[in-house]
Amino acid sequence: MGGRLKVNEDIAISIDQTLTQDATGTMAYLQPLVFQDPDEFQKVKQGDRLRITNLRDVLKVNGLLRVEDVTEQRLFKVSHGLNQREIEMLLAGGLLDYTRDHLGTRKI
Repeated sequence: MGGRLKVNEDIAISIDQTLTQDATGTMAYLQPLVFQDPDEFQKVKQGDRLRITNLRDVLKVNGLLRVEDVTEQRLFKVSHGLNQREIEMLLAGGLLDYTRDHLGTRKI
């Protein structure tokens, strides 16, 4: 993975496992997205480009996310199952960044 993240630009993520390692070598579980309409799952094909717009603004506890299948030009909804702390960790960039941000300069 390389490059720079830029606001309002698409990123591509290829997931081949649900268990991965973060930069520290810690095993991390990728939270699945659950299709609200089970039939939609069958319509997504390998290689389709999927987009979730404004994720930072729409990611809420018990919320639904609107996913655009850019390749097939259609929309569907998914749920994520994340709690508030998990959302904050995701938006912070991971557990290490979340912990640093919440501890600030306090000494342990």
